[in-house]
Amino acid sequence: MNFLRKGNNTPLRVNQNQDKTLLHLPNIFLFQQSPERRSIHQNKSQNQKYVLKKLDLSTNTVDLKSDRTKQLIGNLSYQTRTLSGLNINNQQKINQDSYLILKDLEYKLFGIYDGHGRFGHLVSSFMKFNLEKFINSQTGNIEEMKVAYEQVNNKLLESNIDTQLSGSTGISVHINGQHLFCCNVGDSKAILGRRQLLNKYQAIKLNKLHKPIGQERDRIIKFGGRVECNRDLYGRPKSPLRIWMLNEDLPGLAMTRSFGDKMGIKAGIIAIPDIIEVLLTKDDHFILIGSDGLFEHLNEDDICKLISRYYPLQIEKAADMLMLEAQKSWKSFCLGRDDITFILIFRFT
Repeated sequence: MNFLRKGNNTPLRVNQNQDKTLLHLPNIFLFQQSPERRSIHQNKSQNQKYVLKKLDLSTNTVDLKSDRTKQLIGNLSYQTRTLSGLNINNQQKINQDSYLILKDLEYKLFGIYDGHGRFGHLVSSFMKFNLEKFINSQTGNIEEMKVAYEQVNNKLLESNIDTQLSGSTGISVHINGQHLFCCNVGDSKAILGRRQLLNKYQAIKLNKLHKPIGQERDRIIKFGGRVECNRDLYGRPKSPLRIWMLNEDLPGLAMTRSFGDKMGIKAGIIAIPDIIEVLLTKDDHFILIGSDGLFEHLNEDDICKLISRYYPLQIEKAADMLMLEAQKSWKSFCLGRDDITFILIFRFT
């Protein structure tokens, strides 16, 4: 999510509730809906309470419970933290992030799903629960993960959740001994903390961000979508780049791949994951998986430096300090705050 910077000449913030869709559209688009959109919401609005009850998400209006007990899986220990976002009036929003940990398989899986749009919290929870069901019956190879993502996304699009302008990212890290796979859709991030000389650490990126630049931009344009910034009332471009249908100013996503987002599919948005394989070494000491709210204002190398101070015995303190730094970074740079969720994994070699 993008927020306006603090400053004497900062213009007013626009609609907060759309998250990564329609953030800076002119007022006419915020207050007028096409007949198609009105029909969509009228037909599905009655189903949302049913979906909430079915997924047991009535308590998801505040923070999801973080796992603060020390968790051990073989030569791995992990901690989770999650924090709801704030609007510019410092009011807490629905936490649209979900996380998944599967530790009873031949391999270990850690995943984060960052929802966006009005029903993003439903989408991310749907992805979590349904991927868990599907993956539990799989062996965890690359091709099976691609099939899992495709099948769960198809199931989502057929569900009672209104996904016209709502969706979710999805990133998962699979660890089987020395073999690590990172499977990603969207703009969440995973990094590996690798020890260098003199006990310094380097942040190794485990995934590509699906932003509308380079090959991803070319793919969207070839499909027939548009890649443009929003413009302010004076016609000046406002970052970031967003994806639109050719002849309609929807959906306005800042990522090129996501789950759900039926409107985005018409502009070239896909849910096909990129998968990266890494052979872990004795110097690969920790792994961090996080929603974009964690990395928005924090540098990966600085994060590695912070975490390394607490490796290998103080993973709880490392997680607490990282969350504290993330919160401070939002206060320093802008008004409001995105949801912040991460899984920190220590690896003992």
